[in-house]
Order: sequence, then structure tokens, then C-alpha cells
Amino acid sequence: MAFEERNTWTYLVISLIVMLIFGTRIYDATVAGLFDGPDGLRTWARTVLTYIPIAIVMVIIGVIMLNILYGIATGGDDLTMKEDERDRHIGLRGMRVTGAVFSTGWIIAVILLALGSSALQALNLMLIAAWFSDVAGNLVKLFFYRRGY
Repeated sequence: MAFEERNTWTYLVISLIVMLIFGTRIYDATVAGLFDGPDGLRTWARTVLTYIPIAIVMVIIGVIMLNILYGIATGGDDLTMKEDERDRHIGLRGMRVTGAVFSTGWIIAVILLALGSSALQALNLMLIAAWFSDVAGNLVKLFFYRRGY
């Protein structure tokens, strides 16, 4: 399995774990009314900003741990971190999908705001769109790694 493909699987698994934890906490806080009132959006933003560095650190640790375990399991064979033209093309395809999915979510959130939804609902939709766009882009990358570019 190529280095980039292993990393993509790691991103997907960690993204799912982080979003399950984070999504549950955001949902529980929303139901409990913690984001209501004049400081609600500020509280929401602080909550989101708390999880961003946690997610980044989890991804870094996950990638390092996966590559260490892979190296142990394979005896150190094929641990090259070289990126070739195919990796760049696959990465660009994934980024296009990520951008398209996120943009679509953002536009839907703006439309919902125009139709009378709350700012909190729009922000939650944008957060979900950001997560889903990352997952969609990584799934596209995996598809092209498996299919062969």
C-alpha cells in the first residue's frame, strides 16, 4: 500500500472518530440550549476552535503511529514517502471534490439563512459540509488509488 494511500485511510478513520465525538458534543450542547442567547454564537465558535487543534494533533499522531505499525508489520519494506506525478494528480482530484462539496454546503447554508433559518443552523451545516467535503475528497483519492490513475 502506498504511503499516501495509508495516510488517506488514516485521515478517514480519525476524521470519523473526531466528528463523532465532536458532533455528539455539539448536538448535546445545542439541545441543552448552550448556544442560545446573545453569546450563543461566540460559545459555538469557541467550542469549534477548541476541537480544531485536537483534530490536527490526532491526525499527526495517527499518521505517525500507522506508519510505525506498518513498518513493524512489513519489516520496514516499502516505507518510501516519495510523491510522484500520479499522487499529485490524485490529490488534485480529491481537492476538487472537497472544494465542490464544501461550496455546495456553504451555498445551501446561505440559502437557508435567506429563507429564515438561524445562524446556528447555518454554521452547523457549514461545519458538516466541511467534514463531509474532507471525507468525500479522501474517498475520491482512495478510489483512484485503488482503480489506478
